[in-house]
Amino acid sequence: MNRFNIRASDDRRAAKKRMIDQRIQSEKIVKLTDEVLRQALAQRVSDIHLGPMGVQTYRIRFRIDGALFLYAELSSEDYMSMISRIKIMAQLDISDKRSVQDGAFVFHDIPMRVSVLPTVHGEHLVIRILDSRNYIQDLSRLGLLPEQTAKLDRMIARREGLILISGPTGSGKTTTLFSIANRLNREALHVVSLEEPAEILIPGVTQVSLSGVRDFSFEKGVRAVLRQDPDIIILGEIRDAPSARAAIRAAATGHLCFATIHARSAWGCRERLLDFGVPDYMAQDQLIGLVAQRLVPRICPACGKVVDMSEAQRQKLNLSKKGKLRDGAGCPACRQTGRAGRIGLFELVDPERDIEAADSRPFRASAVAHLKKGRVAYADAEPYL
Repeated sequence: MNRFNIRASDDRRAAKKRMIDQRIQSEKIVKLTDEVLRQALAQRVSDIHLGPMGVQTYRIRFRIDGALFLYAELSSEDYMSMISRIKIMAQLDISDKRSVQDGAFVFHDIPMRVSVLPTVHGEHLVIRILDSRNYIQDLSRLGLLPEQTAKLDRMIARREGLILISGPTGSGKTTTLFSIANRLNREALHVVSLEEPAEILIPGVTQVSLSGVRDFSFEKGVRAVLRQDPDIIILGEIRDAPSARAAIRAAATGHLCFATIHARSAWGCRERLLDFGVPDYMAQDQLIGLVAQRLVPRICPACGKVVDMSEAQRQKLNLSKKGKLRDGAGCPACRQTGRAGRIGLFELVDPERDIEAADSRPFRASAVAHLKKGRVAYADAEPYL
């Protein structure tokens, strides 16, 4: 055998080895990706973060109850392979590493939204898990006090007008909005939603995604929805002047409408509409309910314990004598945090019945009630007292 045949044989063996290595790596990454997604669903994860921590350092983190936890660290090869795997699942361009990309896929019947952002050390990828089991709850489980539940029931029993749900990003507005929609969703009513994009799917609700229809603005969407003989209209988020005007016009046509908006308090919802150019008289005529909310951690049921109240805490709570509070000690079930899950603090205003007044502590009543029930720890409730 001459040296040319020896070299050809070596090349074939090397090519075969590369092919085997690629197949093994591909199978490994498929299993790794599936395992990460399965674990995320099992642990009630809202977002999966996959990205560089620095040069040649990569990690997977889970966002659980609003906080990020390290799940695993990856080699450079596994990181790049996993990024490519998820891009393929989301029908994104794996060769483009310098553009912002957005996509989606479904895993075990759960919609997943993917966002890819180029950074100085490589791409950072976030998967938002849109599990309707986490977004659609019975209203009694959201954290509303009995009197707040009664007030909300009166609001959503109306036949026309606009109800706004406010709060910062991550405060649970979408959960409240779709929990209300699910409560109202019944055979006798036609519920239509207009979203950007439609993510949480509710059987029986006619859901429209603005991004899924060609040349479709918010205003055009509202006009189209009004021609669909709706009883209740869900308008997603009011982000600008056109969407604010469209929401007011929809309510003025004699329909019950819901929308979310960014505002610091319930009364602040009306101020936001005025900022967007909605005339004050129209806001007064159409607004029938204002809701503001925040989320605070729940005490872990596995390690929650009774603790003594301090004198400063007694004074803060305006109590005549010291009582008992609860806190979480930390255990494996809650990752040593003492917290598991979150509960809402709410402020509800009926503009037609309640007198407008600036409340410097709008969530105090909810925070105090949850403290007395032992649902939250003092340290988490204190900012709202």
